[in-house]
Amino acid sequence: MVVIIFGLPYTGKSYFASRLAKEIDAVYINSEQIRKQMFISPTHTEYEKGLVYQEMLGLMRKSVKARQNLVLDATFYKVEIRNAFLKETVSLTAETYFIEIKASEEIIQGRLHLAGVVNWHDLEQYEKVKHDFQHHTYPHLVIESTDNNIDSMLNQALDYLPSHVRHSMS
Repeated sequence: MVVIIFGLPYTGKSYFASRLAKEIDAVYINSEQIRKQMFISPTHTEYEKGLVYQEMLGLMRKSVKARQNLVLDATFYKVEIRNAFLKETVSLTAETYFIEIKASEEIIQGRLHLAGVVNWHDLEQYEKVKHDFQHHTYPHLVIESTDNNIDSMLNQALDYLPSHVRHSMS
């Protein structure tokens, strides 16, 4: 099973996705971790993003072939990117579930300005992805992130996913 967690930066995707992976005993693949392994000084260019997604596709193939549950965590901001992953999971006959994480603009701006420090590079990246983000047209679960609802988010995801992957929350 492949669970694709997507949405804008600073919505809480990674915190949620890493916790979900533990709950369903899945391999966790995060685009930012991949980017940091691949590039000493990441630039977030379209070319660089393409290489990161290609690496994620390769890791996904290996996990699916090894019959491991998998949680993929990235913005997946373009339809063509999501389609490439969906096409691959279909060819591998892997169950695929999409979960979009959203947060209010107020929450996102608060996370961007955490502790009164504005990271201009992160703000610029957020605005670019927000501008380029293409809405998801496939059936999927949408979960709203706040600063204190991780248990509720996990419960919503576990209710959405097949019952055979559910674990009791600790």
